[in-house]
Amino acid sequence: MKSLELKPNKEILEKNIIGRNTEIINFIRLLDSIKSNFSIAIDNDWGTGKTFFVKQVKIILDAYNEHSYDYELSNLERIKNVIDIKNIDLHLAVYYNAWENDNQKSPLLSLIYEIIKVAKIDTNKTDISINKEKIIKDGLSAIVKHFSGIDIKELLKCVETEAKDIFKEIKGQKSTKEQVDNILNNLLLEHGERLVIFIDELDRCRPTFAVELLEQIKHYFDNDKITFVFSTNIKQLQYTIKKYYGEAFEAKRYLDKFFDLTVSLNEVNVIEYFNFVNEDLRDDMYDYVCKEIVKEYNFTLRDIIKFTQINKICIENLRKNQNKYLYLNKSCNIYILISILSIMIGLKIKRYDQYEDFITGKDSTPLIIILSKSGWIAYGIDKLLDEKEKSSKDINTIKEKLESMYKAIFIEKYRDKHSIKIGELEFTKETRKILFEAEGLLSRFARYN
Repeated sequence: MKSLELKPNKEILEKNIIGRNTEIINFIRLLDSIKSNFSIAIDNDWGTGKTFFVKQVKIILDAYNEHSYDYELSNLERIKNVIDIKNIDLHLAVYYNAWENDNQKSPLLSLIYEIIKVAKIDTNKTDISINKEKIIKDGLSAIVKHFSGIDIKELLKCVETEAKDIFKEIKGQKSTKEQVDNILNNLLLEHGERLVIFIDELDRCRPTFAVELLEQIKHYFDNDKITFVFSTNIKQLQYTIKKYYGEAFEAKRYLDKFFDLTVSLNEVNVIEYFNFVNEDLRDDMYDYVCKEIVKEYNFTLRDIIKFTQINKICIENLRKNQNKYLYLNKSCNIYILISILSIMIGLKIKRYDQYEDFITGKDSTPLIIILSKSGWIAYGIDKLLDEKEKSSKDINTIKEKLESMYKAIFIEKYRDKHSIKIGELEFTKETRKILFEAEGLLSRFARYN
């Protein structure tokens, strides 16, 4: 079993899977129009594709920068067929996941390390001038001395250099701010005209780390050749700031000092994304229910990945092995697995409080809402109806039948009766048991490969 999460790459750009290529082009044009120190916040909810978006932008910036380590002429030609942007500056793009660096004592040092790593600085290379090499070494030395909380040996190991004395001599009396400027200016001489630093997942960090990173960026990275892009949820980030400064602190006004411009990504076509993630769609009753859940519960891209992963484990084996007879079979167990299990999974992902009420017999509305839609009526309602009801398919009758099915599964105790018959289906006390067994991911129906 492997993760279904999409990784940004050239093929996804070519297919425009989530329909954001126009936004990507416009965002790159925005970046290219900036000629001074600038900061942009991409403000969207968690799971809406912010990380995916900035990584796609980075792929394109790398493709257009012949000095980038990731530059390949073949990649540029392929990307130009989809996203052709004329006459843009050469941008050295750096992706920094703040959450992954949350355990570092010095945000500044961990950020500079990512910049050095992307630039692939190697002091043994002969194509770096002695002067620029010395400036970068001395600058790093001064910064490490100023922020002495980091293990220099570990940093040396990460930079992968054999120059064991890289931090040995600290020369000059320049401030740390000037040292940062020197490092960045000299990196850009080799790698591009502007530096774009994508700061991701800041809203998930410890309050101390988040505040220190913001303030160190503001203080030390005011070089006119730098653009910062923060992909974050500003509402969540405000909570983080308030945990540091106190609930009465005006977190929004504080953040406004760091972000020169705030943009938002448009909503994506979640059904197109669901279709892409589910390569083996059959357009059957089960797929229909899943798509209705994705729309009804306003799933994010991340929700869709999780929903699809769980569904594949729970039910895919049953669909694969019995698909030919699935809807001719009068087995109530197969019917409820196909029609109700995905509703439970969707509620558990997106509306957990309602999930608890649903499975304890207190709230039938999720089932009624999803299964009383016209598409479901065409696909699978007949098994709950008698012959007279099938011909009319009155919506009120259908809702009554769905309510009866809900009660037979989640409310009825079967103390004085063996079963309940609704249309062609016969429900017993085992029906509910099988449903929960399948939801547990370790059932006889589970499939992991």
